[in-house]
Amino acid sequence: IKEEIIAIIKQYQKYFDSLVNDIELAMNIADKIFKHGMLLACICQHEVIGFCAFYANDLNSRVSFITLIAVNDKYQNIGMGKKILQKVCEISKKAGMDKIRLEVNDQNVNAISFYEKNGFYFEKKCSDNSKLMIKDL
Repeated sequence: IKEEIIAIIKQYQKYFDSLVNDIELAMNIADKIFKHGMLLACICQHEVIGFCAFYANDLNSRVSFITLIAVNDKYQNIGMGKKILQKVCEISKKAGMDKIRLEVNDQNVNAISFYEKNGFYFEKKCSDNSKLMIKDL
């Protein structure tokens, strides 16, 4: 299964700036997801058309964290991302989480708009070029 996580991340590398040229980083993320996280994949005709890698295991803060989320270009703007996000929220809530958080690049206005439409709001600045967004479950 770890190999499948790696394959999905590699398939979607173009969607993630920091992973494009860093296979080692992608492998480390896949290893962490395999050991501690969850990967939700949407499959259509034996093809992964979208996925989300996330953690719903912090019972102290009760906050899930989305690490990666992407939808294949051919399936964007038809509600697939929203369905994936809704399922991740549902799984997180069942795991005892109260909130869900993610980090997004300040320049990624499409992603920020998508997250805001799905109930996320600005939490705090994370770095020079990214911010944390959070949603109540």
